[in-house]
Amino acid sequence: MRNMSRSLFNDGSGKLGVSTAAAAGGTAAAPTIVISSTTWKEANFEEKDYIMIDSATNAYSVSNIWEITAVDPSTRTVTLARISGSVDLTADTGAKTVYMQYSKDNDPQGLKGVLDATSGSLYSVTVGRRWQAGSQIAAGGAGITPDVLNQAMMEIQRKSGKVPNLIITSFTQFRKLLNILEDQKQYLLDPRANDLVGKISFKGIEFMSAAGPIGIFPERFCEDDRVYLLNDNFISIYHRPDFGFFDDDGTVFLRDAGSDSYSFRYGGYLQSYIVPSFHGVISGLAT
Repeated sequence: MRNMSRSLFNDGSGKLGVSTAAAAGGTAAAPTIVISSTTWKEANFEEKDYIMIDSATNAYSVSNIWEITAVDPSTRTVTLARISGSVDLTADTGAKTVYMQYSKDNDPQGLKGVLDATSGSLYSVTVGRRWQAGSQIAAGGAGITPDVLNQAMMEIQRKSGKVPNLIITSFTQFRKLLNILEDQKQYLLDPRANDLVGKISFKGIEFMSAAGPIGIFPERFCEDDRVYLLNDNFISIYHRPDFGFFDDDGTVFLRDAGSDSYSFRYGGYLQSYIVPSFHGVISGLAT
């Protein structure tokens, strides 16, 4: 489910981030890379993940696999351990693009890929007036406000005839919205309770649209400067049958080549289908 969330909020490229151009530190077998601030997303990097790297010096290859052994969010530093291959990242001074294992240009389509599109094609349909996000607002560093949310809502409704029923944003923007809507919070108290100390809270926040209240939820895979306005009636995930443990050989256990060990795999083949005109995105918000 984590990998599905990662791909759903990405652009289909499988990209996790791009390292800075400085040479990686550490040793050849255990280098460290620093992810640029513009491409950093903490949720994309977890210990035990297997990744692959593409650069001008060392082209992407499925034979070069790395395991993430440590992540330092404060410095955006990721420490790796070589699983296979012979690439020496400490001698690679160019920018390095990091991908989830086997995922380069192989992920299901994501919200960023669909809702950011202004040209080209989506699902083999040319991007245009009727096949494009219902609202694309570049905030240009401005703060999140009810006005910009209303603008996006009304644009989507005007173009598609439908109102979004879900707002998803980053924890950064969610915190800002909590502060903006502070005077609108409602606390429900049990008048019979005599031990209320430390128990007064709220379940969440909603945005009042032209069609009524819409829930707002934080998502760790959403970029810090973004808000997505979605209608989940027009988002589908289609997958081939037998999604789960691979058992085509009559068993989920598969012998590893040249070894007496066994492995098993879980997964399937799927694609996310997001009809662009019923959704919107606000990007470039102040963080």
